[in-house]
Amino acid sequence: MQCMCGLPDNCGDECFPKWYRDIFAKNQDDKDKSLIIANAIRKSFIFEDAKVPLYPSLLKMILKMDWTG
Repeated sequence: MQCMCGLPDNCGDECFPKWYRDIFAKNQDDKDKSLIIANAIRKSFIFEDAKVPLYPSLLKMILKMDWTG
């Protein structure tokens, strides 16, 4: 994941975005994690009039993707 984000190999977890660290907190189910991801997507769009449809399949893909690839 560090390589994909362009971070050095020796950086700690604090280098990752807050939403990414939040989804690994203990005692969260997939619904909680999906809400965190959905909020991060909503906050990161560039154009005010552009709406990103948050389909459940999109959230599931982000949540379940093997980010080590």
